[in-house]
Amino acid sequence: MVDVLQAQAAGDDVVDEPSTGISAALLSDITAMQTRAVARALLAAPALAIRLAAAALMPKPAGYYGLSPVRLTPAGLDKHAPGDDTDADGDENDPIGVFALALENVPEDRAAAILALHLGRALDLRQHKLDDLDVDCAALVAALPGDVYIAEMRQRFNPADFFKRATAAVASAALDEMAVMHDRGQKKAQLAAQAATFAVDRGWLPIPLRHPDYALKGSVAAKKRKAA
Repeated sequence: MVDVLQAQAAGDDVVDEPSTGISAALLSDITAMQTRAVARALLAAPALAIRLAAAALMPKPAGYYGLSPVRLTPAGLDKHAPGDDTDADGDENDPIGVFALALENVPEDRAAAILALHLGRALDLRQHKLDDLDVDCAALVAALPGDVYIAEMRQRFNPADFFKRATAAVASAALDEMAVMHDRGQKKAQLAAQAATFAVDRGWLPIPLRHPDYALKGSVAAKKRKAA
């Protein structure tokens, strides 16, 4: 209990999953960033939007009652979706003719691109437990163009905020992964600052946000992919 109070006093997230070093709130925030990155990457892969929509509309297997991490809702990440507002009297806006007009504005040769845009707006990949990040999210991310998704994810990811809110062990592990010498006994704030600096320079991303093509900038794997 004392550790929790100290973390709150320091302005850090309370880590409810010690084995991961990432709090539910932090995981929710970084997977919201991931949702935005996936939405942008979908624009570069409109054919995937058709597969995504088809998969989302397929009935669940018999006996399956879980909720997939890949969710499509009218609001997406936004609390209120455009078109969901009601008038002052509480009556719903008249929908007559809206669908007909929308259908008219979706020519066949642009249908996939328009679908990709609106699926991105409807997508919500936010999670609160790492256990929930199962094969569904991984499959969707893996199907995206790696260069586009990784670039978008790196642009949105905030290493300074991430390492400030994660545990010192997470920062130390990231520094190890980046092959950066560091003093494991130093204060968390120092570890977080060091990890954030190198994460920006090397394009480091936490595991839940990675694509199969992910590699640290300047690494052998990254150079091989660039040369391919």
